[in-house]
Amino acid sequence: MVFADDGSGNPIWIAADGSVRLVDHDNANTVVRLAASFRTLLEENVDD
Repeated sequence: MVFADDGSGNPIWIAADGSVRLVDHDNANTVVRLAASFRTLLEENVDD
């Protein structure tokens, strides 16, 4: 499920395995795993 983009038009989505991924269209459409889960993404990127 795509829920955002990175500001450069690269979609960010939650994959079937629960990981959060991005397609880097400037790097041969490489799929990058940003985090193991949405919760992990938040824990690593949002301050309390």
